[in-house]
Amino acid sequence: PASARALAPWHTVYDLGREIQGGFTLTFPPGTPAGALFAVQAGEELAADGSVHFAMRTGNNSTSTVRTRAGAQVVEQHEYMEFRYLQVVQLGVMEYVVVASPAYAEQHCPKGLTPHALASMRFLAFNRKDDLQARFVRKACGLNNPGLQQNFLPSAHGRVRAAVDGWGATVVPLLQVQALLKSGVLRDLAPKTRLPVALYWHCWKLESALLQSLTAAVRSGAAKALKVQAA
Repeated sequence: PASARALAPWHTVYDLGREIQGGFTLTFPPGTPAGALFAVQAGEELAADGSVHFAMRTGNNSTSTVRTRAGAQVVEQHEYMEFRYLQVVQLGVMEYVVVASPAYAEQHCPKGLTPHALASMRFLAFNRKDDLQARFVRKACGLNNPGLQQNFLPSAHGRVRAAVDGWGATVVPLLQVQALLKSGVLRDLAPKTRLPVALYWHCWKLESALLQSLTAAVRSGAAKALKVQAA
C-alpha cells in the first residue's frame, strides 16, 4: 500500500494510492495466534471519519472474514473487486471461562476440568451449533474430539442460572460471571485457561450521523471492556 493509517486499535485503513481491480494478500508474522478473526473491507471512498466506505454506490459491499492459523502465513483473496482502500476492524477479544457450582464441581470434577472428569460431566450449551464448549475443552485438555455430553438451553442468562443451580458446567464470557466467581457462587474449573473470541462491528451505512455515533460508542465501550488479541 501507498500508506497505512491506524484509526484505533485494530482498525487500520490501507490506501493503495489508486483504484485497482483484483484481490488482496495479507501477510501475518511469526507468533500469530490460531483462530484470530479479521474483517477485511474494501471500498473506493473514505467516509467522513476516515474509515472505508465499503457500502458502495452500486449497492455492493465488499467484506471478507479471515481466520488465522498459528504462526507465519499468507492469506490471499482472489475475488474480483474494484477498490482503492482496505480496512481491518477488530473490536477486541472477549475471554470465555468454564464454570460450575461448587457442589457440582466437587461431585463431578474435584480436580477441575481434566480429560478424566469429562466422563461424568454434562455441559450446558446454547444449541447444537454452539461449539464453544468443545473448543474450550480442546484447548484446556488437548483433546481433538472430546465427545461431550450436552444439554441445550438457548438463553445466555438461563445457562448461568442453570449452572448456579447445579445442572452442569458451561462456557460463558468472563465479564458475565466475574461477580459470581468472586462471591463463590460459581467456580472456575480451568483457571489457567481462557478462550478468546474476537468480536466485530459491521455497519453498512457509514454516512449516517446516527450510525457513526453508534459506531463510535461501540468502539469506545469495546476498548474499555475487551482485550485486543495480538497478531
